[in-house]
Amino acid sequence: MSDPERPCPTATAATAQPGTYRILPSPGRLMRGVPVGRIPISLMIIALLLAMVLSLPALANGDGGSIEHVVVVWLKTPGDRAAQDKVIAASQVLKSIPGVLSLKAGTMIPSERPIVDSSFDIALSVTFSDLEAMQNYLTHPTHVQLVGETLEPLVDKIRVYDYRY
Repeated sequence: MSDPERPCPTATAATAQPGTYRILPSPGRLMRGVPVGRIPISLMIIALLLAMVLSLPALANGDGGSIEHVVVVWLKTPGDRAAQDKVIAASQVLKSIPGVLSLKAGTMIPSERPIVDSSFDIALSVTFSDLEAMQNYLTHPTHVQLVGETLEPLVDKIRVYDYRY
């Protein structure tokens, strides 16, 4: 047979590109070839599977994925709008801590639904790049200062929920 990388004799002028069609071992069957500089799909699948397998130990050890740190706050003076605003405004400084990807803070939405806890005043949600970033945040001087100067004087109770995604 002739060169296995010859152009397809049935390709139109719009689709014919030298070296992009290859004759299969079965006579008369054509398969689109791989242009130079492109990665075959089989290699892409193998690379993806390899990346997934190599990331499993990190996930199993709790080292993979982003971390969400949800802080629910009850004030010493429940419903005090000035205290709520002060905590929310002061919390924005936490965005400057390395590893903090985002911070959202807001007030409780009252609800009549029995499943909804409407007893708290404020909730904050902080997203970290990883578990190490959250651990560093907890002892970071900016966080420690916020807790000591803003939260301790105003807050009666705090509950924290951390999860990975």
